[in-house]
This record gives sequence, structure tokens and C-alpha cells, in this order.
Amino acid sequence: MSLSNTMTLNQFFDYWQSMYRTGELKESTRQNEIAYYQTNIAHKIGNAPLNNIKPEDLKTFLLNLSNKNKQRVCKRILDNMFMRIQDNGLLPNNPMKQFKIKFTSDIIEHDEEDTNKNKYLSLEEREILLNNLRKSKYYYITAFILETGLRKGEALALTWQDINGHIRINKSYNSTLNQITTPKTAESKRLLPLFTRAKAILDSLPTTEKVGRIFKDINSQSFTITLARVSERVLGYKITPHDLRHTFASYGLENGVAPKIMQKWLGHSSIQTTLNIYMHASKQQEDDAISIMNK
Repeated sequence: MSLSNTMTLNQFFDYWQSMYRTGELKESTRQNEIAYYQTNIAHKIGNAPLNNIKPEDLKTFLLNLSNKNKQRVCKRILDNMFMRIQDNGLLPNNPMKQFKIKFTSDIIEHDEEDTNKNKYLSLEEREILLNNLRKSKYYYITAFILETGLRKGEALALTWQDINGHIRINKSYNSTLNQITTPKTAESKRLLPLFTRAKAILDSLPTTEKVGRIFKDINSQSFTITLARVSERVLGYKITPHDLRHTFASYGLENGVAPKIMQKWLGHSSIQTTLNIYMHASKQQEDDAISIMNK
């Protein structure tokens, strides 16, 4: 491919993938990056010639994305692309270096056991994360928490005997004590519907012995470390098992599940905790609406 400063960003993307990303990334990760670019960047600024792209164009594009997670990932892609564009002498200056965007998370009240800011995965980011965990033993527990909203300790303590047309939650796994303990609050003991996708995950588990703990081979600390490492690599930021739970709650509330029902499913002792997630979800909906109107 002949390089020039009049080629479009999309044309350079193809060159960048072939020359730099092939062999640098795992092929599955590279395919996810391609899909992310095609979905979020290609049709918005991808047809612009390189010499016509100004710093203000890039900043406006990033700020108009529907959530901060997309901003982070798209900025990471564009940072690398424009670094290579400058390396190849196509532009005298890197427009991505001429502005700054401060990424701040929406502040919400945290659940009892959570001391960090909750993060929210888009459907696209969920798929990217799960695809990159698919060959890992952590795939099933990650997918299961996304489909049930269980706390990490609740998922690790869950037994096959707790599955009977619903999910009975009456215990938790304490990683510090390395033993099963009672739930933190009385509200944590609950019956949760066995949702269709959650049941499908259990049915697909590679085990014939459906006795004892379902996720008995999962080490709590290793799960947390792996989730943070993989998410940072493929999404551009670290997530925790509790962020999977928060994502479950946010999607349910966004799509019409009543806060009181969600409170029951999550085992929240206070409806205010659930309502704070609802406020976060509503902010996401507003961001999406603003993005639509800006287009």
C-alpha cells in the first residue's frame, strides 16, 4: 500500500493492522480491536483524509461517544494509530498529543462490600471480555455473574444443590478464611430466578459430576487478578468481579426491571443502593440520547 497524507483514516487503519498489529497482538484480540474500530470509529471519522483531521475533530469525536469506557478504548486505538502516522512521516505533528481528556467515573454510592468505583460494561465490551476469556477456566464464572448479579463470594460458594429451578443463595465463600461462611446481611439470603442464559452457562460447564461447589476449581484471588489483567489488555481499563454484578444490575434497570425487584435479586439491604445504580443507568441512557441528537 502506498502511503500518503491524503489517504483516509480507514485506509491507514488497514495498513496499521497489517504492519503493526498482526503478530503484536493475539489474533483474537486483534479481531476484537478491528470490530471495535469498525463499530465506533470507521463510520464517524474514518473517511476523513489524514491531512484534514484536526485535534478539535478528534477531541469532539471522543467526547461525543456514549460512555467513558468507549472514550478510553477509542483514544487508545487512535493514540497508537497517530503515533504510527507520524512515524511514517505522513503528518508533521501528532494531533492526539495536542489536547487532553480527563476520564472521570460517575460517582455512585457503593454496595456494602465494595470500596471501589463501580464500572459498567457495554454489551460490546462484555462480548470482547468473554471472547478473551473463552479458553480460560474463568470464563464460566465471569459469564455466570454477568447473568445473575451474584457477589463473587456467593458465586464461589454456590453448590449444585442450590440450583433447582431457581438459585438459592444462603452462604458466601470467605477467601481470607478459605471457608464457607454465612452471608453478610439477612437480605443476602434470597431466591434468584434461574435466568435462561444463566442456566445455559451451567449446562455448558465441562463437568459430569454435578455435586459440591459449582466453581470449586476457581481461586478467588486468581480470578480477581486475571479479570483485571485481561480487561486492562482488551478494554483499556481494569474491572473487578463486582463490576460484573454492577453491569447485571444496570442492564436490568435500564430495560425496565423495577428497582424493588432488582433490590430483591441483588440482596441489597437498602433500596437506596439499588436506586443509585438506577441513577447511573439513567445517566447512561441520557448520554446515549445526547449522542443520537448530536449525529
